[in-house]
Amino acid sequence: MIKLLLNHYKNPKDVKVLHKLLAYDIDISCLYGIDPKSNNTNLWFPESPMPAEGVLSLRSILAYICINTFGLRMVYPGSVSLLYALCEGHFHGCRREMFRSKNIERVERYPITTVDGNIIDVVLIADRRNKGECVIVCDGNAGLYEGFMSKSFVEAGYDVIIWNPPGFGQSTGVPYPLQVMNAVNAVYSLAKNVLNYDPLVYGWSIGGFPATWLAANYKIRTLFIDASFDSLLPLAKAVMPSSMENVVEYAVGRYFNMPVSEQLSRHKDNVVIFRRRFDEMIVTDRSSLEASLLSNRGNFLLRDFLHSRYSFINWTAADDLTFFKYLQATEQQRKLRDEFQLLNSLPESLEELEKFSPQERAKLICTLTSYHLRDLDLGHNVPLPVDATFQPSPVKIPIALRFEENETEDNPKIKNN
Repeated sequence: MIKLLLNHYKNPKDVKVLHKLLAYDIDISCLYGIDPKSNNTNLWFPESPMPAEGVLSLRSILAYICINTFGLRMVYPGSVSLLYALCEGHFHGCRREMFRSKNIERVERYPITTVDGNIIDVVLIADRRNKGECVIVCDGNAGLYEGFMSKSFVEAGYDVIIWNPPGFGQSTGVPYPLQVMNAVNAVYSLAKNVLNYDPLVYGWSIGGFPATWLAANYKIRTLFIDASFDSLLPLAKAVMPSSMENVVEYAVGRYFNMPVSEQLSRHKDNVVIFRRRFDEMIVTDRSSLEASLLSNRGNFLLRDFLHSRYSFINWTAADDLTFFKYLQATEQQRKLRDEFQLLNSLPESLEELEKFSPQERAKLICTLTSYHLRDLDLGHNVPLPVDATFQPSPVKIPIALRFEENETEDNPKIKNN
């Protein structure tokens, strides 16, 4: 092994030597990674809503102290080195079990480099029942791939790419948003350029942030967002004293800006949003089950997405009220109540839409919501059911209504003349 290690340091680009080293379950942080070379040189990154303040600003000083003492650890507890050290033996055992599983055709490990110099630990799980599809899994804020939250997709027959964010497990770096975005970009480049996949993407919890960032920059055929949120700020405010609100706004905006809704609005392909009705993590009001359901930030992510994707509706307060009533209803109520019945098709033109009665318009809102929402009677940390991993058919918007799409080089804005 020592000879292999010396050969690796002499010839860091020799992939054969690297794969021989990885057979020893070596700590990848001491290795040179593979450079997957991104195809996109014109990446979009969200701008910070909080410009830098002077070094003598009390708010900026308090925000810096909060982020670097407990803030980072609250947002990404999985990066706390002490916790990993305590559980390292367990994670090693989980990884060995994954590599030795007789139910999986092959498992391959890839240390990859990011543009900011981090080494990211990536694993490909290839299933012998492969249906020709691959899913990149973006895990939660305390989840390492060794925890195998991705097993639902494996059991469904997908090839799965799992990875540990910067600072998690053996991945190097710190999970600040920019490093996380650079890491997931390298993972996607590995999937496309090295492994020759056209991957789907699944983001669970805070993993919705890197997942939607990928979708904002690349053509992702199907994006699964599970138990995620619209923005980190409402959740941060909910757990901090109200007297700290001004500092929290600056700290989150400056250091942990995660505009999931904004990123999702830039994606133009298939989207599935899973909402967990008993979610206890991404809610801002835990006073009752009903309050918890209504304050689930996944509701607001879905609302923002619908406003952006179907902007031709010119959403009103009444439409939003219908939307939230539909979300609050049970499956049984949605089937029985006339107000929640679905339309068979979308209107073909704005003229047809303008002739809709209030009742027809309410049914349209429910129909659009049902296209993208998948309600699950689960808590936050329960693995996704295998039968929820299917890809739905994309929603076909009539050409006459498609005039509000974001303008990019690959997706010119369509005007309604």
